[in-house]
Amino acid sequence: MFKNIDKRYFGIILPLTILSVLIINAYSTTWFGHEIVLKASLDIKQKGFSGSYVELPYEIEEIDIADIIDEDTKKINRKINRYAVLKKNGDIYDLDYITKERPKGGIYLKCVLYRNYEPSSKTGIKANYNISKYYMKRGKTKFLEQFIDKKEMKVILKVKNGRGVVECIELI
Repeated sequence: MFKNIDKRYFGIILPLTILSVLIINAYSTTWFGHEIVLKASLDIKQKGFSGSYVELPYEIEEIDIADIIDEDTKKINRKINRYAVLKKNGDIYDLDYITKERPKGGIYLKCVLYRNYEPSSKTGIKANYNISKYYMKRGKTKFLEQFIDKKEMKVILKVKNGRGVVECIELI
């Protein structure tokens, strides 16, 4: 009889434990992350099923070849995973360099580098940090539409172990 009770509880406890670990991992960046400020511009978009969101093209997304340390990374012909190390410049963080190896200390973001074939691109290399979409309630995006001409904003992020979470958007 004792063996049957263990199996029944194991079927309940195991999924709850896995779910708890996933939730704590997701929120650990928000709870324990380092707060940084990045400069971005504003672009409001809408999707049919997922609703309104703000597209945040960051200044650090355009990568200069001089910021890349590794020689093999400079010859990008496909998407590759790298780390972007950030440095503080006043109260706003800027890109210091891109590296292949995970940095031991400091503030860094995981990114995917790829070729940018848009005519407006200065360098031809762009980084995706997975923090560019910020979903909002429908009324809030309507409020932000009046500020779309400003185009300059500060985005407050929490960063931990290369993962960033958008906390707040402020107009400059």
